[in-house]
Amino acid sequence: MKNSNSFLPYLLILGLVFTAWSCNEEADFTKPVPGVDLGSDTGGVPPSGEAQIKTRAPWRYVDFGATVPNSLYYDFTLAEPSDVDFALADCCIPDDVIEVWVDGCYLFSVDSRVIGNAIGTGTISLLAGDHQVEYRNTISNPGLSGWYLSETEVPFTGTAYPCDQDGDGVLDDDDNCPTVANGGQENCDGDADGDACDADDDNDGTDDDADAFDCSNLDGAISIDGCETDVPNVTLGDGTTMMDLINECAANASNHGQFVSCVSALTNAWKADGLITGAQKGKIMACAAGANIP
Repeated sequence: MKNSNSFLPYLLILGLVFTAWSCNEEADFTKPVPGVDLGSDTGGVPPSGEAQIKTRAPWRYVDFGATVPNSLYYDFTLAEPSDVDFALADCCIPDDVIEVWVDGCYLFSVDSRVIGNAIGTGTISLLAGDHQVEYRNTISNPGLSGWYLSETEVPFTGTAYPCDQDGDGVLDDDDNCPTVANGGQENCDGDADGDACDADDDNDGTDDDADAFDCSNLDGAISIDGCETDVPNVTLGDGTTMMDLINECAANASNHGQFVSCVSALTNAWKADGLITGAQKGKIMACAAGANIP
């Protein structure tokens, strides 16, 4: 059984706010101090013989429960993107394995079963907003486990994303482009690959680099402002469909007359090329005339 009467003072600073609890009881916490020289001891009570850990924030002492797994959680909010340094050190005897998880992502672990006073550190790049670190005791042989913890906000590098390789704020397991940043997760065709890493965003058979409309309207029939024409939405070439061009008319028209005139020019060309009949042209024009566009 490990015990300690050492508790570190609270430090108040803007930026990173930590709140802790374990087994439904609030644990002691210390807010980290950014900007302290990395090569200097920042005070507190480091584990015996381990003053050279050189963490920027002072240590604080915590106890883990005897029943494993047992975790301490710390919620914190970043006002701006920052890297956060985490340090973890066993206090006394070789008996524990502690894992560090940030926002559900494994960062590092410290195994003190062979050597007491074992130390581990890890850094993660985080975006502004709410986050959580979990210190998880996975093995504890004698009983209660005493450890020293430290978290420090440091300048953002955007290079330390253990579970978010592209740093877009979406963890790899949920990211439709895990190696290409796309925080919005845009996915035109709804397949496994997001647009940022999909060679053919709309899956129309024309690669994006040769596609006039990367995210084409591939509806089976032409529809204008809810008016169904029952005219097939033909693909014309270069990844362009009839609906793409009608939608382009709508986007570029400054008044309804311009929109109708644009659609008329399209249908005239399609009829001349034998793509639609006169009757089909009439259906498209009737829907265009009655549409509330723009």
